[in-house]
Amino acid sequence: MFIAPSRLWPHRRDILGGMKTKRVLGDLIDVGDTGTLLINDTWVGLSPIAPTTACYRLQRGPRGNLRGTGWFSIVGTEHRVIDVAASASVSNAFFEAIAKAPIRPGAYEPEESWTDDYPSIEVVLHLGPHATTTGVAFLFTKSQGEFHAPWGACIDGELWTLPDKTVGRALASLYGPLRRATLGGLVKPSPAPRRTQKAQRVARRLRA
Repeated sequence: MFIAPSRLWPHRRDILGGMKTKRVLGDLIDVGDTGTLLINDTWVGLSPIAPTTACYRLQRGPRGNLRGTGWFSIVGTEHRVIDVAASASVSNAFFEAIAKAPIRPGAYEPEESWTDDYPSIEVVLHLGPHATTTGVAFLFTKSQGEFHAPWGACIDGELWTLPDKTVGRALASLYGPLRRATLGGLVKPSPAPRRTQKAQRVARRLRA
């Protein structure tokens, strides 16, 4: 399992000295201890390509870089599986960012302002048994809008709310290196409308 240098991700519990008020995600878990990162990003809505899915299973390298596999699908039929990777600088910046995400106790309520737009994103951090009782932390959202705020979290069976865009913004920074744009490549172009004989004659005349 990858263990981040303490200078990058000090254990917040030790720094706060048992302080009861939790302010950021890093107060609850040492995010830098993540050895495996799972991402499941699905969307259902009013679109001919729905549902869309982008899933990743990523391992941390010795320097913190992420490497693994991405699964992409649209309409439940077109799909592609590829190798993906993010550099150490990009990967470490992601973990540093989410560690600073504001957090408060209590179940979250998704932001839903319109219909026919239903995202569902889950981020699973495998931290190891020393970090939490289960060794796993879940971040999730079904919120609409930019960066899908607010987010929810489940850590040791307790529910939390991450009210701002920090997690969504950090995740978006990973999606470039993780080639999420592969989803767009699965969309087949619509066939050009067939020309009538008259239209074909006009086109030939114009080219003459």
